[in-house]
Amino acid sequence: MQKTNIPVDLFFKKTYKTLSERGKIFVDTKNANWEKFEKQIYIRDNSHRWFNFLNLKKSAKYAGFKNVIIKGFLADENKLVEPEKSHTIFLIAEK
Repeated sequence: MQKTNIPVDLFFKKTYKTLSERGKIFVDTKNANWEKFEKQIYIRDNSHRWFNFLNLKKSAKYAGFKNVIIKGFLADENKLVEPEKSHTIFLIAEK
């Protein structure tokens, strides 16, 4: 999503309509709420769009998705973490 210009709400609405019943969506993107940004350890790269993971979850639910899960991923460690702990996040949800 970080390379698109589609509004988040529109993205989830269109995706929801496209999926078959009980279909699943997997989206990875950049996390605006990474704790290292909050602590001003790092600065966001402006070539990407950064997303608030709570807003992503809210938009997905509003579009009708169920069982919305958001996690962070540390690629160097091949490890799942809470969203605040990573600049990369993913969302999984079901229609």
